[in-house]
Amino acid sequence: MPPLRDRLEDVPILVQAMMPALAKEIGRPMPKVSARAMKKLASYPWPGNVRELRNVLERALLTLAGDEIRSEDLVLESNNVPAALGAASSGLPGEEWEIRPLDDVIGDYVNSAVNAAGGNIRKAARQLKISPSTLYARMKTKG
Repeated sequence: MPPLRDRLEDVPILVQAMMPALAKEIGRPMPKVSARAMKKLASYPWPGNVRELRNVLERALLTLAGDEIRSEDLVLESNNVPAALGAASSGLPGEEWEIRPLDDVIGDYVNSAVNAAGGNIRKAARQLKISPSTLYARMKTKG
């Protein structure tokens, strides 16, 4: 059987076949895979073959915040640099990023900061250099 890198047209089929079992295994509802995420998966050379594809999908499911896997949720190694960092690692959206509403991006960032602070709102606010009341307000608007 040829390696996955020689059968990139099979990637979407493999993703659709693997996702239900992975979601069930992890205990999450089956997410959608955005068109850009699928394009990113289908254009990656897959040096680790199907096992690497499974690991990338599993990692995305474990860290997924919503109900859709986006291209930036996929960590693909390219020359030992995660693809999610972008070509220049500037932190700015690149060609493979999906444009999302700024409020959603801020909400995800705030949630990540609170999680990194172990749920401690004061500590998270201090790290974000905002007041705890501002942090509470941002959390309240995002639910």
